[in-house]
Amino acid sequence: MLSVGDTDIVTAATASLATVSNIGPGLSSVGPTENFAFFAGWQKLVMILLMWLGRLEFFAVLALMLPRFWKP
Repeated sequence: MLSVGDTDIVTAATASLATVSNIGPGLSSVGPTENFAFFAGWQKLVMILLMWLGRLEFFAVLALMLPRFWKP
């Protein structure tokens, strides 16, 4: 989803990997001496969701989405 904007594929791929794994910098335009400020607002929201998924672990988030989890 990050590559829909005007960013190149390396920047989009490494930005998504950096946000999911919470490692900080990526490559190209999100490298160690750059920042994520040039992304559009909706792209930043996508990266926030990726950060939450990475921090909470995918399986825990998937379990919350299953109806069986909420049944008593």
